[in-house]
Amino acid sequence: TVSSGYVLFYQSCQDYQDWDAAGVEQIRKGQYSAWLPAGTYRVRILPDSETAVTSWHNAKNSCAKADVIVVGGSSMSQALVASAGVDVTGLLTKNGQPVSFGSAVFYATCQDFLADQPSGEAMIEDGYYTLTLAPGNYRVLISVMGRNGEKYSWHSATGTCAGASPITVSGSTTANLVARTTSTVTGSASSSIGVLANGWLEFYATCQD
Repeated sequence: TVSSGYVLFYQSCQDYQDWDAAGVEQIRKGQYSAWLPAGTYRVRILPDSETAVTSWHNAKNSCAKADVIVVGGSSMSQALVASAGVDVTGLLTKNGQPVSFGSAVFYATCQDFLADQPSGEAMIEDGYYTLTLAPGNYRVLISVMGRNGEKYSWHSATGTCAGASPITVSGSTTANLVARTTSTVTGSASSSIGVLANGWLEFYATCQD
C-alpha cells in the first residue's frame, strides 16, 4: 500500500505535457478522495514511501501506456495501482573512461523531456549510478561535470533525445551508459556595439530543444 504521496488526474497526455492536471489529490494512509467531472482520465501516482515509485495507474511508466479510468455518477470507488519499481544500475563512460561525477535523468518519452517531466534521476559517483524505476523503456539525458562546467548529451553518445538508444527496464537491470565525446569551443561574442564583456552562452542541438 502507498501510504502517502499524491495522485494527479489528466484528461489527456497533452494536458500532462502542459502541466494541466484536472485534479491533484493527496494520499493519506493509503487513501485519496477527488472531485472530478465525469469523463476519462489517466492517473500519475507520486508516492512518498519506498514501497512504490513514480508511475502511472496500473504500474505503467508513461502516460500513453497508462490504463484509463472512467469517472461517472455521484460517487464511485477506484483503486489505483503504482509500480513497486525495479533497481537499475550501471556504469557511465565517456571516451571509454568512467565519468567521475555527473547525473543521469531518465525519460519515458521525448515528449516527457520537452515537458520537463522526468521519471527518475540518479547521481553519478565514481562512474556508477543506481535508482529505482517502473519497468518500461527510457531515454537517458547525461550531465557530466568537469573543469569547464556541465556538458549534456544522451545515452549512446548522441546529441538529441530522438537519436538516443532507449534502454529497457525489466526486472533488476544493468544498463551501462555512454556519454558523447565533447570538444572545447572558444571564441569571442559580440553585438553591433562591440564585444560582450561577460555573460553566458547556451548551445542547443536542435530548435526543438
